[in-house]
Amino acid sequence: MIEMTPDKLEKLHQIELEMLIEVDRICRKNNINYTIIGGTLLGAVRNSGFIPWDDDADVAMLRPEYDKFVDALKTDLDTSKFYFQDMDNTDAYRWGYGKLRRKDTL
Repeated sequence: MIEMTPDKLEKLHQIELEMLIEVDRICRKNNINYTIIGGTLLGAVRNSGFIPWDDDADVAMLRPEYDKFVDALKTDLDTSKFYFQDMDNTDAYRWGYGKLRRKDTL
């Protein structure tokens, strides 16, 4: 288990922001509609940023938009920093949606 100190949480929030910026960049480039949801939306409205204890970012798309996004990742994702996991490209992946991951993180 990783102990989540305030400094580690702040670093995590910076990585999450970097990932959200990457999602936004790809979506804008490819005219893909998305929205933030859950704790990410709550934090943006209530805290003008992240909920202090939140440790993930939540993005949603309708299925046609998601399919366009997955296709766009093949050419537009900055693979020096990020990778994408889903049931099609990761053995034993158990979620019905994909996850953008930041390399060199836990």
